[in-house]
Amino acid sequence: MACPLCRGTGWRPALDGVVRCSCRSRAEPAPPCLPGIFDQGPAAQPPAGGSSYRAGVASSEGDALVDRLARLFKARPDEWIDGLELGKVAGSYAWRSRVSDLRKDPFNLTIENRVRRVTLATGRRVTVSEYRYVSRS
Repeated sequence: MACPLCRGTGWRPALDGVVRCSCRSRAEPAPPCLPGIFDQGPAAQPPAGGSSYRAGVASSEGDALVDRLARLFKARPDEWIDGLELGKVAGSYAWRSRVSDLRKDPFNLTIENRVRRVTLATGRRVTVSEYRYVSRS
């Protein structure tokens, strides 16, 4: 499915449940060829007789936020993702801790970080923090 604005095929799942092209145009519903990163799995349950760091971060949909973040990275391998987008998926106050959790057992994902200074059209300089999952294929 080509983007109606730029005719490109850079469609990616977006945080609002639709898909977006790199030119920022939207497609609703998502093309069937794109896997849904928002598919909900079973609710996070603490193990019997104890607690888990995953039990404390369940989203309102019942899915552990760290699992949602893992699915986002796996759906977009080798692609830089802005920290603001990660915060919308994994919680705006603890998404960096969840990225750290993804680097350890049981996930063991290779996730890189880069920081850039960019100048907006208004002349204001901002810092952009981006992360990417490096696939092992």
